[in-house]
Amino acid sequence: MSDMADTNLTSTWNKIAGTLHIHAYYLGIIGVLLLVGHSWLAEHDARLKADEIVKAAQSQIVSLQQTIAERDKQAKQTIAPIVKIIHDTATVPEAIKSIPSAVIKPLQSPIVPAPNNAMLIPEPDVLPIFDQLADDKVCRTMLATADADALDQKKIISQKDDQIVALKKKPNVWHRIASTAKDIGIGVVVGIAIAKYL
Repeated sequence: MSDMADTNLTSTWNKIAGTLHIHAYYLGIIGVLLLVGHSWLAEHDARLKADEIVKAAQSQIVSLQQTIAERDKQAKQTIAPIVKIIHDTATVPEAIKSIPSAVIKPLQSPIVPAPNNAMLIPEPDVLPIFDQLADDKVCRTMLATADADALDQKKIISQKDDQIVALKKKPNVWHRIASTAKDIGIGVVVGIAIAKYL
């Protein structure tokens, strides 16, 4: 009777082991599907977030470009009369007549032409003219620096754009799934090898 009980117990255990073996496969398949689904959802969410960031950045870029265009237009309108005066002034007497319209602060007294194309600047106007000449030299230096900085900033922006394009070229979902499956397969093989030796 004990042989019969052992046989029944062994038969029952074999059925349970076979069932557990099948269930382990199902659990493995479900685990892989969950992993694939999670990977796809993570990529989907990341892409949506990236799209939102790109849209916000593009909106800000358009706004900044409009501001730059308006500022450039306003600067051209402000500079146009001064450029015309500079272009039209060819002689010293014309320059003496043009100085009051070229200075930022109005002069308190008119500049008087002197003999030999010299000019006599009234004392109250000497400091304002000097301040403007000194300020002009500072502004020219700052303008040259700003132009160089703007050129470098454009180069930096171009490099960042290249980086963004490169970063957008991520491997697709299937490539990542294959990579993850490969890692899981290696883990399973290592696990089976360890189980056999233990």
